Amino acid sequence: MLGNLHIANDFHDRYSMETTALRISPTPMTAVSSDLATETRLGRLARGWSGWVVGFAPTEDLSISWHELERRLLEMGLVEGARIEVLHEGPIGGDPIAVRVDDITVALRRREADVVLVSDAE
Repeated sequence: MLGNLHIANDFHDRYSMETTALRISPTPMTAVSSDLATETRLGRLARGWSGWVVGFAPTEDLSISWHELERRLLEMGLVEGARIEVLHEGPIGGDPIAVRVDDITVALRRREADVVLVSDAE
C-alpha cells in the first residue's frame, strides 16, 4: 500500500506552517537531502557535537525491525529539523551515547543512533 503519511510535530508547528510528509512504501524509507556533503550518522559522532536531524537511513545491523526503530525514534523527538547535541559517551567503547534533542535528553545505543542522519550546526 502506497500513500502519504503527514506528521505534524511541535518543532515544525512552531517554526513553520508545514508538515513533514513521509512516503509509505513496502521497502524501508531512505532520507534524501539537498545537501549530502555535510550529512553524517549520529552514531559516529563524538561528545560535544551539535547540529540538526535531517532524516533516517536504515543500516544492516539493526537489533529490532526498521519500522519499530523508526517509530521509537520519532516518539523520542528525533524528527527532521530537531536540534541535537551529543552530551555524553559511555565508558566502554563510547556506548551508549546521551543526546539532547531540542529540550529533552535521551540515551541511544550507537547501533541505533546510526540510522539518524544529521547535519552540522551553521
